[in-house]
This record gives sequence, C-alpha cells and structure tokens, in this order.
Amino acid sequence: MSGVLGRDGPPSSRAVDVAMPEPVVSLHFSRDAVCALLQSGGVRCWGSNFSGQHGVVPILQSAVPLKVD
Repeated sequence: MSGVLGRDGPPSSRAVDVAMPEPVVSLHFSRDAVCALLQSGGVRCWGSNFSGQHGVVPILQSAVPLKVD
C-alpha cells in the first residue's frame, strides 16, 4: 500500500474523504501516487514518492497529502 487513499488507516473499498486546506480544481493519478491542484495553484501529493514524483525528498511515501513547493 502506498497511501493512495490520502489518509492514514486501513485499506478501504469505498471512497474516503481527503482533508485539503482549500477546494481542489483537479486530480492527477498515477499507478501509486495522486496529486491535487488546489484553487490557489498550490499542489498536494500523496502515495508513493519512490521516483521523487511528489517533489518532496527524501520521503519515499506518504499516506496523507504533502505540500509541494
């Protein structure tokens, strides 16, 4: 599991809410990671970061959304 649900906790077969600081304009999904574009233009990513796809290093994965600078 790579935390692709965007929250800590057990796996779920149902949709779950993901806490964001503001409205999400769009989502980008890859096999093991998700990034959200926020209304302000900010980006939050979670899931696998094995290849640095979050833009946050050295964290290899995150179960919760991380701010991308």
